[in-house]
Amino acid sequence: MSRVFIALATWEPDPRLFDRQITSLSAQTFDDWTGVVMDDGSGEMARDAVAERVVREPRLRFVTQQRRDGFYRNFERALALAPHGCDYVALCDQDDHWAPDKLERQVAALCANPATQLCYSDLRLTDATGGVVANSFWHARPHGRRFREILYNNVVTGATSLMRRQLLDAALPFPEDPGGAFHDHWLALCAMASGGLAYLDEPLVDYTQHAGNVIGAQALEHAGRGAVVRLLGDGLKGSRKGELQGGLDELAAHATQAEARLQSFAAALRARYGRLPLEMESALRPFLRDSRFGRGLDLAVPTFLGSLAAGEETNLEPLKISLGLAWAALRGRSGTSKGR
Repeated sequence: MSRVFIALATWEPDPRLFDRQITSLSAQTFDDWTGVVMDDGSGEMARDAVAERVVREPRLRFVTQQRRDGFYRNFERALALAPHGCDYVALCDQDDHWAPDKLERQVAALCANPATQLCYSDLRLTDATGGVVANSFWHARPHGRRFREILYNNVVTGATSLMRRQLLDAALPFPEDPGGAFHDHWLALCAMASGGLAYLDEPLVDYTQHAGNVIGAQALEHAGRGAVVRLLGDGLKGSRKGELQGGLDELAAHATQAEARLQSFAAALRARYGRLPLEMESALRPFLRDSRFGRGLDLAVPTFLGSLAAGEETNLEPLKISLGLAWAALRGRSGTSKGR
């Protein structure tokens, strides 16, 4: 039984980039691995090209299906094939490139921290030709690893992740996706609930940027001291441009989807892990409430208090959700909101 299982998801991959990724897997200095390439209903030509390339790496097997379900469910299917006897599971995208020592470094990091459930790393941004766009993804986007921040911001990039196999016992099956769910976000929350994360502050993956990307890591647009002031200032700028209502409608749509997604994740975490440490319970509480009014207070008040605290790095996503839900409610009462 190999120690590492690689779950690689594909859909209509660029043959050249896919070949480059498989070559980087074959070149790993930690070579005790097997894996699956799970195709999400690619067309016949793309599917045949993937199968032809996979057959040249005997540690991989190819699995496909006729219909397309999206990356969230496709990664779920791939992870479900991880054998119970392996130690670790790696997520892999179809068009990136791994550093030769990626697996070796991450296995060592998890061995050194027995309680930690998932290890992720920085990324180097490259274009489709391999040219370097930026040597680091996260140095320009500082992020912490508190549960509340992980809950609201998908900062654990799946393409860099290696997790313990036992994490999948609770993480699978994935929760319902009301829209906008990411597999790596859910797995990061499960890791936080069961032991925590490890971060390697060096780029172990070349993250290829092109028009077909599904972005797996979000910039923290409104974070840090003065974040509330900056958000309100952005709103005032929109008002001066006569775009305030359109911006609020967009915020409401974002908030409604985020609320449904985080309710799904919170309910699944409670069902699978029971009571959690106080910090996690506090962060999840808004999404376990039945009352939207109580949810809004739970979201907004800690954000304002954090913004007032000296030196506090403030995450404004909760405030954006609460403001968006409030605007959606007002629009609904006025009879001007579509679909209400």
